[in-house]
Amino acid sequence: MKIGIGVITCNRLELFRRCIASIPAVDMVVVVNDGDPYAEGAYPSHVHKVIQHPKRSGVASAKNDAFRALLEAGCDHLFLCEDDIEIVSADILHDYIRAARTSGIEHFNYAFHGPMNNPDLRPDALGPLCATYPDGVAIKFYRHPIGAFSYFSRNALETAGLFDLRFRNFHDHTDHTMQIIKAGLHPPYGWFADIAESRSKLNDLDPQLHKSTSNRRKLSYTLKYYYYLSKYIYKNGPVSIRPLSEVITYLRTTKPGLDIRISDGNREW
Repeated sequence: MKIGIGVITCNRLELFRRCIASIPAVDMVVVVNDGDPYAEGAYPSHVHKVIQHPKRSGVASAKNDAFRALLEAGCDHLFLCEDDIEIVSADILHDYIRAARTSGIEHFNYAFHGPMNNPDLRPDALGPLCATYPDGVAIKFYRHPIGAFSYFSRNALETAGLFDLRFRNFHDHTDHTMQIIKAGLHPPYGWFADIAESRSKLNDLDPQLHKSTSNRRKLSYTLKYYYYLSKYIYKNGPVSIRPLSEVITYLRTTKPGLDIRISDGNREW
């Protein structure tokens, strides 16, 4: 079993230093820099490969380069980490791998980067559904897919492919997760999986997204957001939160015979 991590950075050296210092020793660590080059000393000795883009090509292209390097290195379990995430507990990598093996879900997204799923920042954030397995693995499901720290099995990437470069930094990770959903390797849309303990083992270095290289206040950002959303809908159909019943069916049929406890805190199925 080989584990690989791809770290994606772009013109955020201060954040990158904290992020890369937190990356544990695994079989392959690759850094893809999609911005201005950093000094050679910015890359610690546990980094096996640095890919420097000659010009900025976007996060999807950077992540695909990381995927290719990790797949070529023979990694079975692949993680992508953007430079504003800090790993607090190294055992989180094995937690995700264990959750994938137990549940049959082969792709997870850390839910608590930015405000979308965070009840501390958004009082209207959906309370998560939780599936607890007999071996103690607990998986929660959130409304919004966040791509700052993600797990992929090798099989998920070989089946669903890499990022679609047509999306150019908008909806790219949502589209990619959707392809994994279509392959039957992740629950239905609107129920995005994360392990229950992730929030205590990862640290969001930019929870309000103030240091994002995309200026969300500009009209151009809004126009691009909806332009690429139309591309997403053209490719995948209308955005539709699937019914709870579909999620329950998915969880029980993916691992038939397991006594899975599914609860939203008030009800249990």
